[in-house]
Amino acid sequence: MKHIILLAIIFFSAQVTSKEASNDFDAPAGKSGTAHMVPVDSDMYFGCELDITEYRNDGEWGPSLSLHYIDHSKEEVVAIHLTKSQDDFLVFNVTHREKRVNDYDEKILVLKKISDVISMSMIWSNKVMYFDISDKAGQSSKFFLLVPKFVPEKASLSISGAKGTYSCNDQKI
Repeated sequence: MKHIILLAIIFFSAQVTSKEASNDFDAPAGKSGTAHMVPVDSDMYFGCELDITEYRNDGEWGPSLSLHYIDHSKEEVVAIHLTKSQDDFLVFNVTHREKRVNDYDEKILVLKKISDVISMSMIWSNKVMYFDISDKAGQSSKFFLLVPKFVPEKASLSISGAKGTYSCNDQKI
């Protein structure tokens, strides 16, 4: 009996292994870069906690932080974007883009900037993308988007116009 329990524990832990990566970021406004990227080969959770110490705006470009699930072969992206407005609000949009054309773009949450620690996550499961956003002040939102033909290859965090640290976690589900 002990062997069966041990095998069950080993099997379960092998199925839900979580990978975490943390790093500093320092991205000028107008220069978007990929801070973190992971492969996607099944249903998966991808989330990042961002501790933003500085938002940058160069007059033309403001800060932007995004989580993406990407299918490079079809040039298709499902993403959640965080931007900071000039009147100190954090604005979150969900987009679905094919061949650089927006099929879907919706503002899902506007927060008064109370906390500089933001958590954003996306779960890809059974042709549905689930989004979860929150800050340390308790403001939050959940959202989902049906994407029946989307098959992501990668998930990533992109940053422009901000400085701070991130901690990202990905987990097969």
